Amino acid sequence: MLHVRLIIVFHIYSTGATRVHVFSHITRRDSRDELEKSVQADSSINDKANINKVTPARYIHIDQSNEGAVEVLNDNLPANVAESLSKTRWSIINVWRPIKGPVVKDPLAVCDARSVRDEDLIPVAANLPSKDTGMKYSTITAGKRFELFYAKYSPEHEWYYASEMTPDEVLLIKCFDSIRDGKTARRVPHSAFTDPKTKDLDVVRESIEVRCLVFYEDQPNE
Repeated sequence: MLHVRLIIVFHIYSTGATRVHVFSHITRRDSRDELEKSVQADSSINDKANINKVTPARYIHIDQSNEGAVEVLNDNLPANVAESLSKTRWSIINVWRPIKGPVVKDPLAVCDARSVRDEDLIPVAANLPSKDTGMKYSTITAGKRFELFYAKYSPEHEWYYASEMTPDEVLLIKCFDSIRDGKTARRVPHSAFTDPKTKDLDVVRESIEVRCLVFYEDQPNE
């Protein structure tokens, strides 16, 4: 974990940030294919079931909406600190890294922010399990809920991915940026996806994502 933390510090500060607060992390070691088979085979599993599996997320999303980013900020920092740091530019950045590699199944793709209109994004409320359940998703943020974005399909979206990523490589995924200068990317839709060439391989992608509140105290919001 120390190695991961050093990577985070090096890469986040290379963005020009003056302060970083890591508020959560999540590891993915479970098979999406096996989970989907279990759901299909067991009629007792429904939308209220507690499925404590952390699999690759095969849906296009941004981890926080604009409102959800503010919820995360306020839930994970003392009120006076959050108020002070939000007066200048701040953002939420995920650091995504394979635990084992190379990644050949369920690679992570990112969408060029310039190709995504605000109208393409759908706000969705994420209500988390109670903290005393010990479920993995309950620790994504200190709060009980937050709002995220799903994305509608558009032929204008431009997608990219790094093939066969190894544990020596990381992706920084910007989920939110408070700046509104009209030229800086403020959010990046992303998703795991099924590669037809590797979809039948009996392997499970293992990865970790570390979620960071990132502050630029020397930069205005506008």
